[in-house]
Parts: sequence; structure tokens; C-alpha cells
Amino acid sequence: MKQALVLQHMVGDHPGRFLDFFAEDGILPHVVRLWDGEAIPSLAPYDLMFVLGGTQDAWQEADHPWLVAEKQAIREWVQDRARPYIGVCLGHQLLCDALGGEVAPSGTPEVGVFDIALTDTGRHHPLLAGLAPRQPVMQFHLAEVKRAPPGAAVLAASERAAVQSVAIGAHAIGTQFHCECSPQTLAGWASAPAPIAFLERHLGPDAYRRLLATSYPLMPQMHAMARRIYDNLVVACGLRATAAWSRASGFPSQTEACAT
Repeated sequence: MKQALVLQHMVGDHPGRFLDFFAEDGILPHVVRLWDGEAIPSLAPYDLMFVLGGTQDAWQEADHPWLVAEKQAIREWVQDRARPYIGVCLGHQLLCDALGGEVAPSGTPEVGVFDIALTDTGRHHPLLAGLAPRQPVMQFHLAEVKRAPPGAAVLAASERAAVQSVAIGAHAIGTQFHCECSPQTLAGWASAPAPIAFLERHLGPDAYRRLLATSYPLMPQMHAMARRIYDNLVVACGLRATAAWSRASGFPSQTEACAT
């Protein structure tokens, strides 16, 4: 069975709908609780790295010394080993920081559902093949990537943040937005005081109920977007045979999608 190394920054957080994708591909997640003192193991046995979001900021190495080792591991994984990587929110920011980009506080934070638009590069990049030019996404961030690392492709932007997604080659992708967020993720927030308090601080009273009403009708579209990104990545990296997946899923292969 293949293995995914999941780097976790806060209790209860998880890869959401990507866990279903992993199960379908026979990829077993191994979660490392970095904030709780767990060390990152040798990278050699793993087939994919998934780096989650968190309340920490990418530059807070003095407050969270384990960020140093995490950035080193991301650099080794993406730059030296050129292996499949997915990073969401903080995981996106850490990817960019580790490879020489710049992360700083957001000019205007994004909390809730917002639209992103694919850049010209994103519309032609294999990792976003098959996506519509505009997508509704879930946002939950107070910091953002101000400058993408050298050699990175900027795939998407929003009105408030110019670097919503980056790719390193066709083997690594970061998304500022929470493409992993599923109905199950949202349901979990109901029993966790921190997300509810965060939402009300930024969106006002009854923010959670209003966010559910806005986001639930969009969940199928968000799911399809995340599925397409994941499928494009695992096919591009050889974690799934293109022909076999194409026959089983009914979707075009990456090569076919890029030609359309």
C-alpha cells in the first residue's frame, strides 16, 4: 500500500475529502502532529506529502521551532526528491517560504466563500486541466503569499490575494484556499469552539449558520474541483496509471484533458 505523509498543525485538522481520494487509490495516511512534538520521520517510505493549514504563521519559527524542520522536509521533498506534494493554506505558504518566496500578513483577510480566477498560466497548466476559469472556494486565512518562489507557476488569484495557487513543475501544488474542506469538515467545526469564534470575530454573530447556508449548495462544485486537481496530480506523478484511471472514472486522462 502507498503512503501519504500528512503534516498536521492543530488538533482535529485533517485532509478532508482527500482522505476519500487516498482510500480509492490505496494510499494510507500517516499523520505527524507537529505542534504536539512529533518529529518528521524519514521521507524515504512515502509516496505523497500533504501539508495542512493551521493557526501558526510561516515566519513564526521562534514561537514554533518545529517549523524549521518542516520547511527543510518540504524543501527536500519538493525540490530535491521532486515528489507529489499538496499544501493547503499554511501548507501552501510553507511551500512558498521553503523554496524562496515571501509570506506576510494579508492586506485584507479572506474568511468564508470567495471566487478565485485561473491565471493565464493556470488555464494551461496540467495540474488544473479541466477546471473552469472561475471557481468558488473556502477561505480561512489572515496571511498570504506575497511573492511566489523562483520557478513557481502562479495558477490562480483572487481580488484580495494575487497568489491563490502555485505549482512547482507538475508534481507539487499549493492552494491558499481550503480545497480539502468538505461537509464533514464543516460539521466538525460545530463541536470545536475555536473555528466558531474565529468566524464570528471576522463575520459577526451567527457566522457559522450563515456560512453553512452559503457553502453547502457549492460543495458539489468544490468537490469536483478538488477531485480534478488531485487526479491531475497523481496521474502526472505516476501514482495512478493514466489509462486505468481514465477507463474506471469516465474522465479524460491528463493528456486528453490538456488537449481539449
